[in-house]
Amino acid sequence: MLDKFGVLEINPTKTGGLEWFCNWSNNKVRSLNEGEYDPYDARFAYSCGQPNVTLKIDGEGQAIVTDLTDSARLFAYGPWLNTEMTVYVKGRTSLCDVQLRSRSNHQIECGFGNYLVKFHRINKKISIEVEPLHPIYQRHLDEHDFAGYSLDRWFGFKQITRTLPNDDNKVKVEGWFNNSENSQKKWKKLTEFTFDGQNTNITLVKYEPYRQACRDRRDKTANDINKGCLWLNPGQCCWIRINDTQYTRIKRFSVREIAI
Repeated sequence: MLDKFGVLEINPTKTGGLEWFCNWSNNKVRSLNEGEYDPYDARFAYSCGQPNVTLKIDGEGQAIVTDLTDSARLFAYGPWLNTEMTVYVKGRTSLCDVQLRSRSNHQIECGFGNYLVKFHRINKKISIEVEPLHPIYQRHLDEHDFAGYSLDRWFGFKQITRTLPNDDNKVKVEGWFNNSENSQKKWKKLTEFTFDGQNTNITLVKYEPYRQACRDRRDKTANDINKGCLWLNPGQCCWIRINDTQYTRIKRFSVREIAI
């Protein structure tokens, strides 16, 4: 089945589930700066790293990172639990990696950070990561080489996150890739990892004082950081992060609550 953008749905939308599709084709040109919400879409917000640069929405279906920044971050607010997130990206002069992040309370102090899939263009690696507490990560899960992607072409990226239906103490994260702008037959699953609360091994040194400060607060993932990697509750948002990017175009950004 195809979604409203004509993109293949790997999983069907949950009956009555929340769906969000970027509202960038409404003939309203506008620009968003750090921390701003789209005036035509209360669920969409933009943030960036250094330096602060503008996100331009062209009114014809695309958002453009207007200049060089170390990270551009595009947020779709839910809340979200079991999700399929999709985006198409085309870098022009600079693009290091594309990350899709789910079940995120990243913006909230002592909140669960997110599950993420990282598609690294420069070193042609794909991997899954988890951020149980910002900025503490378990990285390089199911990391391996893949063909990568180039500048000046559209590529599709998907992340699927869901609590497994037959075992509600496991969360499976998948990364999918499409090297064609137009063919929906080209979607390929490239990585997956199942979190069970026991199979991560985060060694804390640098951020231990911060973890202690977050004990018994907010999402309480700080209490046992490795068990905190199994996050079974909804998150505030799903979002994409594009690093070291300049004049990058984004389209067909969507999040759907999926049937599991």
